[in-house]
Amino acid sequence: MKTLSSYLGWLVVALTAAGCVPFATPPARVSVGATSMWRLPQRDGVDVSHSSGATWRAGVHPLDVVMDPNARRWFDVGAGYQGETLRRAERDAPRSPSAHGPYLEIGAYPTLARFNERSRLRLGGFASGELLFREGASTGTGQTLGALLEFSHDVDGPFAGSGDDGGFVFGQALGKLSAGVFVNASFRQFREQNELGVSGGLSFRIPYSAGVACCAPIFGSSRNKGSVEVRSAPPAHRLVRTAPPARPNRVPARPRIRDQ
Repeated sequence: MKTLSSYLGWLVVALTAAGCVPFATPPARVSVGATSMWRLPQRDGVDVSHSSGATWRAGVHPLDVVMDPNARRWFDVGAGYQGETLRRAERDAPRSPSAHGPYLEIGAYPTLARFNERSRLRLGGFASGELLFREGASTGTGQTLGALLEFSHDVDGPFAGSGDDGGFVFGQALGKLSAGVFVNASFRQFREQNELGVSGGLSFRIPYSAGVACCAPIFGSSRNKGSVEVRSAPPAHRLVRTAPPARPNRVPARPRIRDQ
C-alpha cells in the first residue's frame, strides 16, 4: 500500500513537469544592517582592535501565526542563524574576524499606536543568546540586547496573482507582515579574547505562506508573443545549377490527305 509521502512525491513531480512549483515559507524575522566590533584583549600588552562591516539574522518566529485582533500578545520567541562580514583589523591579520552561529531570541513588543484592526506600530526589546564559530579560533558564546520599532500588519487569508506572460501564483498566508528598524549591543566571549559590538539596521517579518507558483507554458501549439524565428540562408558564394524542366514527348501529327 502506497504511503502519503509517495503520493505527495508524485504530486510534486507532476506539478514540476507542468511548470508549477509548490512552495512554503515559515513565519520569520530577517534583519540586515551595519555593525562595529571592538576586541578586548585578556592579557596586558595587547592593544584594543576595531573592525566594522555588515551583519544579518534570519529566524523562525512561530508565535506570529497566532492572530491577536485585540493586540494583547506582547511576547515573542524565535530561533535562527546569524552571520557577519567584517573587515580585518590589520591587513596581515592571520584570520578573518567574522563569526557566525545559531541563536535563541525572546522579545516583547507592546503596541505604540493602532491604525486599524490589523495594522499597528509596535515598540519593544529583545534579548538573545548565541553560539559562535570563527575560522581559526575557539568556539565562543554571545549575548545581545536590542530595541525594535516596526510597523506590523496581520495577514490571514488566500492570495493570488498573475503576470502578462501567463504565469500565476496562489496560496494561503497567515502571520505578520512588517518592516522596521533596530539597534542592539552584544558581548562575546572567546578563549582568546572578549568582544563588544554595536549594530543597527532594518528588520522585516514575513508570514507563514504555502501555495503553488506556475510559470508561463513553454510547450504548446501557440507561439509566445515577441518570439522571433530565425532561418539560416544558403551561402551566397555557392551557385547551384538546376536542370531545365523536361518537356513531354510529342508525337508528330500526320498530314491530312484531301479527297480529290
